[in-house]
Amino acid sequence: MTQVANQSVTMVPAASQNVVAIRSIELAQKLLGLRKGANFCTIETRTEPAIKKGSGRGLPPANPFYGNCFKRARVNGAIQFDYESNVNAQRDREGKEGDFVAKAPTWGTRIDNSCIVEYEGEYYFYFRPL
Repeated sequence: MTQVANQSVTMVPAASQNVVAIRSIELAQKLLGLRKGANFCTIETRTEPAIKKGSGRGLPPANPFYGNCFKRARVNGAIQFDYESNVNAQRDREGKEGDFVAKAPTWGTRIDNSCIVEYEGEYYFYFRPL
């Protein structure tokens, strides 16, 4: 799960090389407007790892990578999928009875069967890596 905060998010349309920066709330609205059923997407993230600033005593040498080092990740996945249906379809392919019933989530509530989950006033992105 990726937390959806009120931060800037960059979207790159699949048929274009144009990069569009939007706020997280706008991304959530676009995701709520997607067609029903599973959709496939690629998530690219850029995170700053926890790095010590320097020697810890305030003495040089300071860490030259502090604030200049980032981790990038690119993951393909599915959103708006129905886990129960996916499991039953796989069981059918294996020749087993498709009687799997998923338990209710232990936290959060999916909004309108979308990929947005609300939990304690925060919104999260429900994503299954492939």
